[in-house]
Amino acid sequence: MADTGSTLRWRAAVDVEDSCTSLLSRLRQNVRKRLVHVTFTGCRAHRRRGLSHFRHAVKFDGEQRSDRVNLGPWGDLTILAAVMEIVFATCIFVYITRLERRTAHPLGEQVGAHKAVIAKLRKREPMSQAEVEYASELVSDARSPLAYAIPAALFTMGFFYVVGCLYMLHRDGGNPSFRTFIGGIPMLTSMNIATQLRRVAGLKGRLRDVSVARG
Repeated sequence: MADTGSTLRWRAAVDVEDSCTSLLSRLRQNVRKRLVHVTFTGCRAHRRRGLSHFRHAVKFDGEQRSDRVNLGPWGDLTILAAVMEIVFATCIFVYITRLERRTAHPLGEQVGAHKAVIAKLRKREPMSQAEVEYASELVSDARSPLAYAIPAALFTMGFFYVVGCLYMLHRDGGNPSFRTFIGGIPMLTSMNIATQLRRVAGLKGRLRDVSVARG
């Protein structure tokens, strides 16, 4: 009887131990599954948040770039005027360099000689050989395409001022005033210079019919 009781107690203890072992293994499996699920869910949520932040940053950066690039019509005209001013200034530099390298005519040293020579040429008055040569030089200089870079640069300077002021008013807000259009003064002056150059260049035909005075 004693052996039978001890055997029953031993079997009961083994059953309890097996139950505890099975329960622990199930708990471990459940804990592992939950950890994997939580880790996977957290990674997926973190990835979603990262993508959301990345998309927001890209969108915000794109909006900033569009704001910087989109200057409006006045901003584009201001940039165009600045570029054209550089081009015309370069043409003027080349033109002046050519004039300085050329041997100056003796009449060019006299004050008001060019006006007197051009006036004689327009009136078809007799001219000396030196005056004819000087008039040919003046007409040739006026017919050079680089000569028109001078009024073009002056016109572009005034245009740059006007569109620059309009761009600032468009960006910061405000109404144009008289000061905004002061750049129109050099623009009108450049037109007058271009007209004078055109008139002098048109005298080339009269050089052929000019009479040379002797003595």
